[in-house]
Amino acid sequence: MTPPTICKAFVMASGKGSRFGRKPNDPPKTLSTVGGVSLLERNIRLLDMAFPLDTIFLIAGSQPGAIMQAARTFAKTQANIQIVEATKQEIAAGLLGGFAAIAPFVEPEELFIAALGDEYYDGENHIKFARAATATKEFSALCAIKRCQSPKDSGRNFSLVFDKSTLQVANIREKDHNGNMEYFGLGLVCAKGALAHAAQEQCRKSRIISPYELINELPGTALGCEFSCKYVNVNRRTDLHRARNCARKNERIPFNVDVVIPALNEEDSIARVVADFKKSCSQVIVMDNMSRDQTARIARKAGAVVVTQPMGGYGDAIAKGLNLCTAPILAITEADGSFRASDLEKLLPHLLKADAVLGARTCERLVQPGAFMPYPLRLGNRAVGLLLSSLWPGHKAHYTDVGCSLRVMWRDAYLDIRDDLKGQGPEFAPEVALEIMDHGLRVAEVPVSYYPRLGGGSKLSGNYQNSARTALRMLRLILSKRIRKL
Repeated sequence: MTPPTICKAFVMASGKGSRFGRKPNDPPKTLSTVGGVSLLERNIRLLDMAFPLDTIFLIAGSQPGAIMQAARTFAKTQANIQIVEATKQEIAAGLLGGFAAIAPFVEPEELFIAALGDEYYDGENHIKFARAATATKEFSALCAIKRCQSPKDSGRNFSLVFDKSTLQVANIREKDHNGNMEYFGLGLVCAKGALAHAAQEQCRKSRIISPYELINELPGTALGCEFSCKYVNVNRRTDLHRARNCARKNERIPFNVDVVIPALNEEDSIARVVADFKKSCSQVIVMDNMSRDQTARIARKAGAVVVTQPMGGYGDAIAKGLNLCTAPILAITEADGSFRASDLEKLLPHLLKADAVLGARTCERLVQPGAFMPYPLRLGNRAVGLLLSSLWPGHKAHYTDVGCSLRVMWRDAYLDIRDDLKGQGPEFAPEVALEIMDHGLRVAEVPVSYYPRLGGGSKLSGNYQNSARTALRMLRLILSKRIRKL
């Protein structure tokens, strides 16, 4: 018997209930990133790697424009990418409607692949699945399955009975909360087109049934392919945290970090700052806002990547620098030498349990002689941090210094909040802190040392007048964003 040919795969890219956020325009959860790559693109890559596909269809039940725009940025694949917009009836039917949208593209006896775009797989079990799917054994559907580690596994997915001797699957039940099954099914299936046509028929009848449960009604044998990789079905933000934790465990110490340094006329200090942070970072990016002195030349000679261009201010320089970073971990520091790489190394281990770690200059013992951080300023920092924390009571963060610019975050966290960052000046620092809370990300705050400037005068602090001006800009942004987010 000739092994079957599988030319088409369908990925559920967006649909009813596919958003984390409270705002209607928040992106579909499939576009949430893990390891700097969206869940949707990760699943496309896995399918493209495992199968010699002609076309991968992305089923868009909501926000097809967002899916289309994201698809343009995906890494090149062997298969063609095509967007399929589900009808209103299909969207209303949920996942059943997603499978119904496949029907016009497959014949009843034609094998196809269907996958959920919001699942995280850590491993290469897709190749094993492809081998099983293209074996000569006849089947109506092949389901990717895993052994239950918790009774909740079958409640989040679908339960089934799996016979290891025959590899046969039976008694599929969606969202089975009984917790007495040994195996549960994943969102990846290879099935005959009859499954999509059956879903289309049930969708027309407005029947409420899972497309996976329809496998029970197909003629022929359903088989299972057991996966051993780490797997997360991303339904909630807590699931996204779990998926990111899985990916981050692959990071090795020392961490791979890019640091961004905004600079304006810092020729007295920039060489020492670049040399210091090069010891801890893969890439030092100096964002030079058209300095009139030798800042750019000195930084470049010290080994930094230097970008010289007009920028809107401190915050704009940082944002543009973060967009240039390629490492999984992003860091920010000052060009004046007020922070040291030794404190950066103190922040990094906390990223194993957090999405972002902010430094805090409010510990008097860590403020070095000569640094401008008098008691009234420390008290003001605490007050602004308390205000910010109290305005987002649903988050457990308790900030004491939202203006400290020494901070680190995972690239995923930055991509989550990037589109909501609008501050051009020093207000960018608390804006990052508040958007971290507003997006439900995990944040830690760690006391760091604060040193006197190595040269020149501070543009944002350094005296009470500059500090007050900076504080007012921060408060204006915090309050305006709180009002807009109500």
